[in-house]
Amino acid sequence: MIAVSRLAQNSRQPSSAIDNNDDTYVVVTTISIEEVTFSWLSINFGKRLTVFSVKLTNAKSEVGKNLKNFTISVSQKHKVNVCTLDLCYHYKQQVALGSTVSMDCQPGPVSGQHMIIERLNGDLVIAEVLVYAKVLTTRHYNFNLEAFNEKCEAAYLSSNPTQKGVCDIRRLQEF
Repeated sequence: MIAVSRLAQNSRQPSSAIDNNDDTYVVVTTISIEEVTFSWLSINFGKRLTVFSVKLTNAKSEVGKNLKNFTISVSQKHKVNVCTLDLCYHYKQQVALGSTVSMDCQPGPVSGQHMIIERLNGDLVIAEVLVYAKVLTTRHYNFNLEAFNEKCEAAYLSSNPTQKGVCDIRRLQEF
């Protein structure tokens, strides 16, 4: 399920952000609460997941020309409350029209049932969101990272084995 702060008047449905079609997009407009203006899009995973990485694609049309300075956070509850959010990534740069940006959660993976993309003082325009996550539980993943790889730190888990100096999360299943 996807929820948004407020859809723009001519916007497609929020599900356009996860329809595997870069030609469709959702425009989420700002709301104001106690003199703070922001827009947000929330994705309910349906269960608690550990998020490692997120890819976001901007719209190809001019409507996406100002997409920048947004945060991706994860929370167990849907409420947009900065006290209960675990930050995955803060993207500051401009996202070029039609381009995709990939963001590994920093400093490391975050867990929750809801992922929230939030932007202060501007609309969110999103063509596509891809989330790389797993269900992780301690009873299935009880391992010692130092025994796995001395250079591997928990803050640098990744599913991309070509990255130097990171742990390949696919290999963690071997423990």
